[in-house]
Amino acid sequence: MVLSLMAGLSLLQSCAVSSTVSAGSTYQNDTFSPRRMDQAGFAILPVTAGADLEGYRRPFGDKLNQTATGIFKNVIPWDSTMLLLNQAEMVQDYQQLIKTYNETAILDQSITRKLTETLQVEYLLYVRLGQPEQSRDVGYNYLTGGISSTETQAVSAFAKIWQSDGDVAWEGSATAKAVSGDYTYIAENHQQQAEKVADALIRAIAGVAFTDTANP
Repeated sequence: MVLSLMAGLSLLQSCAVSSTVSAGSTYQNDTFSPRRMDQAGFAILPVTAGADLEGYRRPFGDKLNQTATGIFKNVIPWDSTMLLLNQAEMVQDYQQLIKTYNETAILDQSITRKLTETLQVEYLLYVRLGQPEQSRDVGYNYLTGGISSTETQAVSAFAKIWQSDGDVAWEGSATAKAVSGDYTYIAENHQQQAEKVADALIRAIAGVAFTDTANP
């Protein structure tokens, strides 16, 4: 009986948990649709993120590219967008657009027009990758009479689609969150969670359901 109980606890301790992913739109204007965006074309802007997040930002942006080019036909990946803006000597315009928007929540219409004309698209996809979150809570377990701990690990990202006329066409977010207990452990690192978030965010824009192929 004791051996059976110990075997059961050992099995529980070996259980892995993966992230629950949620994504969706919080706003879209009357003229926006995934089909219209694909027809008119859109460019993925370089992903913005906080300090010390380069290790997540680039793989996250690459996953945005991969999912977007797999779903949409008329899309410019973020690295191509960056190259084109550099070649057109419009990096300062781009930086000013982001700075002004972050400070005032107002898009400079003259700059959005310049960028979309240069890139030959109608829409710009702006994405901000949030700071990875990790926390641990410790409490009393009434079933075992001992200490119980819970670990939470999450990554979120927020996106806006800007039109050439300076209007916000769409906005939304995605989050990957995993919670483990005493007999489970989180099977993903923050980079893997970030890649899931990137995939889910593009699918939310396209109106396509997210499917975790690693954990069907």
